[in-house]
Amino acid sequence: DKALDYYERSLVIRKETGYKYGMGYTLYNLGTLYADKGDYDKASDYYERSLVIYEELGDKHGMGLSFLRFGIIYWNKGDLVFATGQGTGPNERMRINRIIGCLLIFSGIMITGIGIK
Repeated sequence: DKALDYYERSLVIRKETGYKYGMGYTLYNLGTLYADKGDYDKASDYYERSLVIYEELGDKHGMGLSFLRFGIIYWNKGDLVFATGQGTGPNERMRINRIIGCLLIFSGIMITGIGIK
């Protein structure tokens, strides 16, 4: 698929140039591409990698986007326990991510009145 090819090429260039913000953004977009295809495991991996970069940069906006997408993934999987952060897992940070993502999702639904696919 062309979008995947372009994102992967972009990621290589951004790594070579050391452009961290661009790397985080590209990883985030790759995650979204895989999430839209229903490959939630691969999407989670890309979101986690983007989150690490955003945390290193102190980019709260990027971190918020990554957290949001984690919540959407669990919501789309029908795993409302994890989407709302009520499940237990091996990583406390991921549990917190799910809580924040879920809160952002619900806030967005309430503000815009739209549903989630």
